[in-house]
Amino acid sequence: MNTPERDPPEITIRPRNLQVRANGIAAFYCAARGDPIPTIQWRKNGKRVSSMQSRYQVSDMGTVAGPAASGAVLRIEPVRAQRDDATYECVAENGVGDAVTAVATLTVFEGRFRLLISTSTRYNSGVEPGWTGAAAAGAPNELRAHKPAAAGRQRNPAEITAHRTGPFNK
Repeated sequence: MNTPERDPPEITIRPRNLQVRANGIAAFYCAARGDPIPTIQWRKNGKRVSSMQSRYQVSDMGTVAGPAASGAVLRIEPVRAQRDDATYECVAENGVGDAVTAVATLTVFEGRFRLLISTSTRYNSGVEPGWTGAAAAGAPNELRAHKPAAAGRQRNPAEITAHRTGPFNK
């Protein structure tokens, strides 16, 4: 008697490392496929995350995960400094082969921060002196930079938006 071949779980959407301001919202996304369709659990520092904790919500991603796949979102609100600074794991299993995991880190910072771009240095990227920028606490992964129009010129001021790829110092 032949049995259909079954596929072990494979993570298709991995959670990403997050840097979030205290009292903000953190959301990790994870999806996996396999046959049978895997179930997904979340762990914080190796311990299972329970939706019984009022600040933690685990929800299904629905059809976003794709065909023959499942997905889950772990949402933490409000994020607490020190309590939520941790490693979070997405664990996918379906009874075929070993469970698979994907890991992400949540870094929580307190208060406001400001990142200024030097106005006296010419950067290798070609940024001219006179640019200033700041990362707003409400958008911790985004840097907005601005250069006012030069006096006596008709040119409009210039603006750029860049997304941070690494963490700011706490």
